[in-house]
Amino acid sequence: MSIISDAFRVLWNTTQKENENLQYYMWHFMTSKDILESHIGGPIQLTKHVKIICDDEIEGYTKLISEQLFAFLATPT
Repeated sequence: MSIISDAFRVLWNTTQKENENLQYYMWHFMTSKDILESHIGGPIQLTKHVKIICDDEIEGYTKLISEQLFAFLATPT
């Protein structure tokens, strides 16, 4: 569990450093996201925000919501 906790911590604390170009920042962020998803076995499932129309669409909605979360987190400050 500490590996997953560390992966979440690294992802949440990823920020664009001073004088760091956007491409390097995005590479660093996407690497952190990929590591987290490999540890938890897939995209983050925010079931409260996933509206299920039918059972075969749950995977698409889960991936969409996860991508929206990561897009929000990746916005440089």
